[in-house]
Amino acid sequence: MRTAFILLALVSGHAFAQVQGLPPPPAIPPATPPAMAPIPPAMPPGPAKKPASQNAESLAVPPAATQLGAATKPEEPVGRTWTTVEIALTAGTLCFTLVVLGLETLIILKAQRPWSPQSILRVFGLTLILAMSVLLIAAGYSKDQTAPVMGLLGVIAGYLLGNNDKSTASGA
Repeated sequence: MRTAFILLALVSGHAFAQVQGLPPPPAIPPATPPAMAPIPPAMPPGPAKKPASQNAESLAVPPAATQLGAATKPEEPVGRTWTTVEIALTAGTLCFTLVVLGLETLIILKAQRPWSPQSILRVFGLTLILAMSVLLIAAGYSKDQTAPVMGLLGVIAGYLLGNNDKSTASGA
């Protein structure tokens, strides 16, 4: 029961934790922006005059200039960033899937006749396939990213729902 309260505290936040007498979550310190390097002075307009004695070695960029140029470039996010709506839809889809799987488990356990393992696999397999398909859409992936996964999930669903009647297969 305490685990359920902790999970709900993580989902609903600090207010629920205070009501249940749990310790508040740790505070996250605000992120500090990186130190900015000074901007190098602009080059004067017009064509640059090269001295006659300049060779290939003197044309190389000094290491200090490359480090200075790299420091002024703003940092870009490494991966894709998700919006709040996508995160909420994904969390809602996962919670709904867990509820449906729990109800299916309850129905299977309370049944008058025992279910066959193949029937249990079909029910849970199709539920998970549908949930993962919806999860990919809710997470905001593009059609180019989801098309191969949807194809694979479709193949698995076809395998689960395929006709397994052995009498018709052997009689044909």
